[in-house]
Amino acid sequence: MEIIILVEGHTEKRFCDGVLKPYLEVKKFFLKAVLIDTKSTPTGPNQKGGITNYEKQVRLELKRHLNNNNPNLGLISTMFDLYRLPKDFPMYEKSRNTRDPYERVRFLEESLKSSLENDGMNINKFIPYLQLHEFEAFMFVDSAKTLEKLMNTDQEQKKRYEKIIRQYENPELINSDKGPSVHMKEIFSESFQKSTIGFSIAESIGLNTLRTKCRHFHEWLEKLERISG
Repeated sequence: MEIIILVEGHTEKRFCDGVLKPYLEVKKFFLKAVLIDTKSTPTGPNQKGGITNYEKQVRLELKRHLNNNNPNLGLISTMFDLYRLPKDFPMYEKSRNTRDPYERVRFLEESLKSSLENDGMNINKFIPYLQLHEFEAFMFVDSAKTLEKLMNTDQEQKKRYEKIIRQYENPELINSDKGPSVHMKEIFSESFQKSTIGFSIAESIGLNTLRTKCRHFHEWLEKLERISG
């Protein structure tokens, strides 16, 4: 049975291909991570990576996949960051009134599902997922593994990094006016390049530890597991 996961960036695609795919294959799912189009280019291949507009990118891409009648297609999901989510996302403004991040992200996921259903799309095989607050939350799950992968870090950088970890109950909650990616870039500067090292860090930490520290991510995988049987 095939599962399609729409992702917004190259690092997320590498994570799906390198970490989630082997895990789901054991559960009889063949995962295909699809990088969402950023910009259509008539003279060449479309630009890919990054979501700036819900209507022109997310909705159109989901419509294409949800209308797929392939009998082997068992499930369609998403892996988009809540951080810097486009403001035209369904019920985005209303969601900002919800102070609890977990309530907010679940509200937005259900709003996405309802919006697609109201547009006449078949959502029976659809499980929406928004990463709280973004993929780089994984960089704060295991400090030893993260620092091991980063080159030439000094004691001051390590102290600043560990201070961020202590400030939050868990990595998914890191979002004090700037997401975890901003913290990583501010602390480690050129040592942290998401596209080259972000996947490597997440892979070294491992799926079990990521699930233990990131409960919304864990809940998403539980939904996939229940469907796979």
